[in-house]
Amino acid sequence: SESVTFNLNGQDVQAVGKDSILDVCRRIGVYVPAVCYAPRLGPLGRCMACVVQDIDSGSYLMACSARPKPGQRICTDNPATKRKQSVAIDNVLSRQAKANVTGPSSVSHGTTEFETALHFRLNDQVTDNGAIRINAADCVQCGRCAAACSKLQAMDILELPNKQSVQPIGGIHLKASTSR
Repeated sequence: SESVTFNLNGQDVQAVGKDSILDVCRRIGVYVPAVCYAPRLGPLGRCMACVVQDIDSGSYLMACSARPKPGQRICTDNPATKRKQSVAIDNVLSRQAKANVTGPSSVSHGTTEFETALHFRLNDQVTDNGAIRINAADCVQCGRCAAACSKLQAMDILELPNKQSVQPIGGIHLKASTSR
């Protein structure tokens, strides 16, 4: 395999074959946050948490999908890059925070009527066909489940419409599907 030498945080490193910048970072122990990346799925580029900076151009790259170039200088930990990573993670956490406002999973003493109603409403967003269960309230829009459905299971039955939670392709309710 062909190797590429590039500079990562002031240190010359090697990328081999089709290594992404994130692959190299993980191999040498440099932490770059990545919410939607899973090695078996490859880059999804949805969470934008794995942003790194190309020092020479000043541009920001998604480490999960960017392949290093010979002599390229990449920084993962300068203040501007860390700020961009933090904002991306905050965006994911805000979606998770919205998902976790459901209150307790069952009605108990101390649960307000509003919490009970909210829990009921959010659970109404659950679709289930016996094989797949989707709770839209828990979705942080990372895309991993849809990618795994397509790339690992070869099912191609889930989609992640822009700025929405995962759903069966075409918006079909799971109970109407035949895969039981």
